Amino acid sequence: MTDRTAEEMLGYAWSERTRFKVRVEINEDLSGASTPKWIRGCQTLREAQERYLALRDQLQGEFFTRQMGFGFVFDEAGQEIASISSNGRLWAPSADGQSPWRIGVEPVAEAPEKEPCEESPSP
Repeated sequence: MTDRTAEEMLGYAWSERTRFKVRVEINEDLSGASTPKWIRGCQTLREAQERYLALRDQLQGEFFTRQMGFGFVFDEAGQEIASISSNGRLWAPSADGQSPWRIGVEPVAEAPEKEPCEESPSP
């Protein structure tokens, strides 16, 4: 395992002022027409992953996972930087515009682990 950030792994020139946004397509009735939801103001790609997973978990009661598409991560200039699969893994964009999630392709970053819940002591 590496200590390099996802930004470093992708060769993306990141600074403290960098902000990412994530577009998630929600297909409410699986009819083909989807509605984009935006996650804005992410300071790192890891935060983009965490917020994508939080949105997925928030919508889980309302939609099935298959109704929520990948998260496509863009920088402030509108350049696609990466995509996030429904399991929270971060993928480099594919050169041919196809899904980056294919046999033999490794994710740039695994899904962030959830913070363990603190248990209250029993009275």
